[in-house]
Amino acid sequence: MNFWIKAISVFLLAGIKLLPTPFLAVNVNGFSKLEAFLTVALGGIFSSVIFFFLSEWLIKKSVERRARKNEKLGITNKLPFKIKKSHRLIIKIKKKFGYIGICAITPTILSVPIGSIVLARLYRHEKMAYPSLVISILIWTLILVFIADLFPNLYT
Repeated sequence: MNFWIKAISVFLLAGIKLLPTPFLAVNVNGFSKLEAFLTVALGGIFSSVIFFFLSEWLIKKSVERRARKNEKLGITNKLPFKIKKSHRLIIKIKKKFGYIGICAITPTILSVPIGSIVLARLYRHEKMAYPSLVISILIWTLILVFIADLFPNLYT
């Protein structure tokens, strides 16, 4: 397969879920550590830019869509909100560690889009929230690329 097709697929996958992407880049696609780091980091950062800065619009459209759906079904009052385990985890991390905690779990436990939206929703006006997310993506990418290089037969 052509290098650019591999690079674009790694870039796009890193924008969705960062955790497995360095392993696929190094072990399956045969990228060097530098190529893997740059491609994965840029994919994660690109996705975080899109979802962090468009989150307000995405949330507004989601609320409008839900309201239209409820109106179509004839539901006048709001449905009760169910708190899931992931919601509890995010609230617990928010209370204990603030935006630094959300940034730390975004690339690994949460996906980059979900973590970016949650961070923007909770800490949009915090000056260092987005730079912290970018730093977290860079640090996790560096760690995961080196782990992928240490275990070359993990995804083969």
